[in-house]
Amino acid sequence: MPHLDLYWGFMEYFILVIMIIASGFIFVAVNLFFATLSFWMVDSLPIVWTIFNLSDFARYPLTIYHKGIRHLLTWVIPYGFTAFYPAAYFIKGSGFENLALLTPVAAIVSCALAYWFWNRGLKAFTSTGS
Repeated sequence: MPHLDLYWGFMEYFILVIMIIASGFIFVAVNLFFATLSFWMVDSLPIVWTIFNLSDFARYPLTIYHKGIRHLLTWVIPYGFTAFYPAAYFIKGSGFENLALLTPVAAIVSCALAYWFWNRGLKAFTSTGS
């Protein structure tokens, strides 16, 4: 990092903490959303497992993927906001600085959608014991 010639002031550290927290909330929200499918499906594990493993795509720069995959990982299943976009914020000239600032918004929207879907699942729940 010292060789990258990046300036780190209070604001950069503050944004880093916000990005880390927001990224965690996105992971929780995506996992909750797809785990909620178990209220309606007998065997939802293959879908949940696939979505969990899709997060591996976020380990690499999204720019190496086809435009359709980038769109999926940014706007449909927002794993791009868990690593790539927050990291791009700190690399000036990456072209993704403004999009990276949407990470907290993506976290709020993801959590709200997952919570709404969870509540719908709870209403559809029927116990096997009754």
